Amino acid sequence: MFSPQTWDAMKAREWNEFKALLNKYKMIAPKSVDTTAVMGGVFVLDNGKVLFEHRDVGPGVHAPMKDVLASCCIA
Repeated sequence: MFSPQTWDAMKAREWNEFKALLNKYKMIAPKSVDTTAVMGGVFVLDNGKVLFEHRDVGPGVHAPMKDVLASCCIA
């Protein structure tokens, strides 16, 4: 269900913290697989000009915050 990028993103975070949270996790299966295909993203705009764009390719695969903040500073 998770993409390889999702696993990589999880491994890059504090692994012990993830394992501790996993013990509290209860899987709730979606009613439809289609609902799991909706991903988020981050856009930084300046008067309609796209300064930064990141589309999540899987759960937990977010834009690096340093890149998001750097794009705000170049405007």
